[in-house]
Amino acid sequence: MDSPIEAHAIASELGINVIDRRWSPAEGRQWDSKHPSYLPPATYASLLMDEDRLTWKYVLNEPSPTGREGEFTAWVVSVASILNSNGYKCVVGNFAVGAYPVEAVMAGKYDELIRYCHTYRDKCVLGIHEYAQGTLYHFGAQGATQLGRFENRPYHFSDDPTNNWFLFRCKAFGDRAEQLGLKSPRIIITEFGHDRMGDGGSELHRQVITQFCGEDWQGTYSLAPYWDWFFYGQPFEKSLSQQLQWALDEYARLPYVEGLLLFTWKAWGTDWYNKGYKFSTDSQILPILQGLQDKRVENGAVDMPYNVTGAVVKGAAPYTNVRAEPTTASQVLWQLPPAPTYAVVLDSVQANDGIWVKYCFITPHIIGWVRDDVHTVMNTYQLTVT
Repeated sequence: MDSPIEAHAIASELGINVIDRRWSPAEGRQWDSKHPSYLPPATYASLLMDEDRLTWKYVLNEPSPTGREGEFTAWVVSVASILNSNGYKCVVGNFAVGAYPVEAVMAGKYDELIRYCHTYRDKCVLGIHEYAQGTLYHFGAQGATQLGRFENRPYHFSDDPTNNWFLFRCKAFGDRAEQLGLKSPRIIITEFGHDRMGDGGSELHRQVITQFCGEDWQGTYSLAPYWDWFFYGQPFEKSLSQQLQWALDEYARLPYVEGLLLFTWKAWGTDWYNKGYKFSTDSQILPILQGLQDKRVENGAVDMPYNVTGAVVKGAAPYTNVRAEPTTASQVLWQLPPAPTYAVVLDSVQANDGIWVKYCFITPHIIGWVRDDVHTVMNTYQLTVT
């Protein structure tokens, strides 16, 4: 944040993707022609263009385009086009939690942006903020409303995007792209973690957490007293690692989500630090992050290449057998349902009875072979696994 030189140095020295994010008092209002902070696309883009074409430029922060999506998407695509044509990569959108109705995405109001991200996927990715309140398990998946410690179990995201309220709302963009016959935008969750939610449905939960954490709780580390009760007194670090692993496992089922960026790494004494975002002084956070397992790599059994093909597939009714080898005489490992299922394509072979495809299914983490004529490939995505 606000350190282009440092962002460039990290990207250059470590060879990783780094976002150059610059704060503005206007925040996400520069696109709005009715607001005093409005900037024409060329003017806004010029503020981000420097000598650094290695980092990704962060376009807008938490805009609120509901009801004026057409103007918004036209402005964003213009900015992205200017940046991309001048050799810069960008992260666009960066919507706040709930700032876009899922119904608006599915109704086509963001199609221009989806199409641009499809066409220029190596230069333009979609940024989205997703937080959960209290724990990632609750008020994170499907807007779960269970509050008691006796409901202490993980929830899973819904295949219906309208049911995903805080976390996994981004699935709407993937589903809409699939409807259009396009690859989903590559998505980075540019802010992720724990936060206090403002919608009415979270009010009762806020009151419960306040009984443990006082009135000023917000970020991850302010929730320690609540977690001590909710997770039956287990160490804070274990509760955090369990939630982050759960999040990785769930997001791995959305192959177009390529990263979760914890908010935020702030120096001691800053306002965000005091609100409970204290990763920068937690000596345990790096071991926690290093200990997480990316389930897109099948429990370490598959050394996936860096560039792979993700696929959405479905079996024939009532199901299609997934076999250990590319032959009907081999063991049945799983039954692929006639419903959209996420997988990674590992191999294919020509056998006597047809072409067989080897998949790593994201859920339930099964690797096996399916004959080409008894399943359907609904969509494919190009993935970079790091």
